[in-house]
Amino acid sequence: MIRLRYTQKPVTTMQLWFSGKNLLLFGGVVVFAVVAAVLTFGLYAQTPAVAFEAEGGALANGAVQVADSAASGGNALKFSANTGYVTVCGTNLCLNGTTWYMYGASVYQGLDNPSSTISQAQTAKLNMVRITDFLDIPSGVAGSTDEARWRKVDGMIAAASQANLKVLLDLSAFRNTLEKNGTNPYTYNWQSFLNFAMTRVNTVSGRTYKDDPAIVAVALAGEVEAPNGGSNPLGVTQQQVTDFFSRTLAQLAATGTKSLRTTGGLMQLSWNSGIDWRTIMSDPNNQICNMHDYSQGDQDYTPTVANYCAGIGKPWITEEFGIRQNEGDSTRASRFQTMYNLQKTNHAAGVAFWNLGTEVVGVNGKTETYDVNPNTPLTLQVVQQNAP
Repeated sequence: MIRLRYTQKPVTTMQLWFSGKNLLLFGGVVVFAVVAAVLTFGLYAQTPAVAFEAEGGALANGAVQVADSAASGGNALKFSANTGYVTVCGTNLCLNGTTWYMYGASVYQGLDNPSSTISQAQTAKLNMVRITDFLDIPSGVAGSTDEARWRKVDGMIAAASQANLKVLLDLSAFRNTLEKNGTNPYTYNWQSFLNFAMTRVNTVSGRTYKDDPAIVAVALAGEVEAPNGGSNPLGVTQQQVTDFFSRTLAQLAATGTKSLRTTGGLMQLSWNSGIDWRTIMSDPNNQICNMHDYSQGDQDYTPTVANYCAGIGKPWITEEFGIRQNEGDSTRASRFQTMYNLQKTNHAAGVAFWNLGTEVVGVNGKTETYDVNPNTPLTLQVVQQNAP
């Protein structure tokens, strides 16, 4: 809840009088009053008439005033404090004219408690959280606009914004929804879904998604299954995948979004998988080369991707890598450090791990998880130490 700290500036009035003998005095007073009025107006124009205060008392910059219909009289105010759009500058990302290194994590299962999730991100010294897998997959296309689920996304974006963190909005769940319901997602026209997502008005911050500086990038569909792999029940072809990214990136650009556009993290790049990653990444509407890393083969091939993207003048990121807790905290911490070193050596523009969360192996019957949290102290320490 946001409280109105200061509602209106006081206005000073003057009672003027004059007579013949005081005419000169009156003239001086008039001149003084005019000058004072001009100065007062100038100061008023440069000073916000209201200030917005969060529950914890912190002032919010870049406030956006919206009426909260749930509050009495619509007097409650909400805001999105995040300012500045991340842009591409050569092979880097920039924020407000300065190189900005994307350093984050996915927050799967974190949408139910955005304030706690963002607090975890701050503890880990992240500057970005990635929202993904937030749709009800079995519900099909109809469920892709489910208001309850999108309100959770609203809450996470707004919480990140107030903490001055950025958000990567990953729409891969829509692809997954189509696949699970027997539709080829790479021949399906995404235009209506993209229009819905980008014109959505955040119910917490009041910002339209396509204009929200908190959303650093919108990713379409990462981890494309290899058309030349063993299982391809929908008959997806290499050309369909290539055409999908060309068409859908153009549609995303046509929404007018100010967020950066990216394919989503691609995998299976080092063999004849049927993913023409060079053509896809070089598409003019794809602003960030994007990969996922879950194997030694991925890591060995990272320099090839990095060099290719440098050659076409685009930044590249590892949008996701993950290492299971089962490996032990010490081994896992060492592998995290290896991954961070790989990004630095190959001049990545950003990296994010899977997953920031509270799960712990051996607790509540959990036998496997990728979560990083204070119960994995050595891994968390490596994350903190590598923060930009």
